[in-house]
Amino acid sequence: MDGTAISLRYEKGRLVHALTRGNGRMGDDVTANIKTISSVPLTLSGDFPELLEVRGEVYMPLSAFRGLNAAREEEGLEPFANPRNAAAGSLKLLDSKEAAKRRLHLVCYGVAEETVCASQFKLHGLLKKWGFPTAHSEHIHLCHDLDQIMNFAEKIHKQREDLAFEIDGIVIKVDDLRLH
Repeated sequence: MDGTAISLRYEKGRLVHALTRGNGRMGDDVTANIKTISSVPLTLSGDFPELLEVRGEVYMPLSAFRGLNAAREEEGLEPFANPRNAAAGSLKLLDSKEAAKRRLHLVCYGVAEETVCASQFKLHGLLKKWGFPTAHSEHIHLCHDLDQIMNFAEKIHKQREDLAFEIDGIVIKVDDLRLH
């Protein structure tokens, strides 16, 4: 999903901070606005680490983006250039009620702690158990060689125009998290 990167920090299973990448050195605290996204778990389920930092992407579905831009144009405001900019701008709004109207979504894909799980592929299942939204199973695949990677990339490329969100392409990750 083409959106804005987010880090969610949980202590004893409760969301305590949500930070964007910001300028690369200093992130923006967007905790209040993240809490307005219905798919963001405020408390975790299952057996989770006492301290957990989850990495993900906040994005705006194309339907929400089109609706937002139509409303902006009716009000005489400049439309957003793309869903990524709209998502990033929405997270930084000072009014959480306004941010809630933006229909943002979250997809989670990683953790900061290397000891949580040894496999990137298995981590997706663990994140789901804890209550996090992850990529749909048809959008993630464990490949064992370059041919499988290229076939998967081609499959996603063919689906690209029919997706409910924008993408830059696919992300290829080594499965062994120790190598990250």
